[in-house]
Amino acid sequence: MCFPGSVPMRFQRANECTGQTTLDRIHRCEICFATFTTKGGLVRHTDGVHLNKHRHRCSICGRGFSVTELFHDHLNMHNNIKAHSCPHCGKDYTYKSSLRQHLREGHCSQCKD
Repeated sequence: MCFPGSVPMRFQRANECTGQTTLDRIHRCEICFATFTTKGGLVRHTDGVHLNKHRHRCSICGRGFSVTELFHDHLNMHNNIKAHSCPHCGKDYTYKSSLRQHLREGHCSQCKD
């Protein structure tokens, strides 16, 4: 089922060989309509967000995680470990997503290039 205008542009590219668009390969959550490029992504989303199934549980605060990397980053947060460093300026981050945002937005003069 496709809702016009609701699919992010990054999913609307066509395969040069087959002409098939990635819209044909979108897996949509029937509960919140989030979209995923793989069935596995949809299953992880449904299990973790809607069914509260988590493979990892934090022994400190009880928060659950279905993605191992996010669980490890969460544990690093409790232990004040910043394992992700900017290769340009050396600033450290607990979460990889924070480092990606730093690199994307150019928060340091070296990263603006």
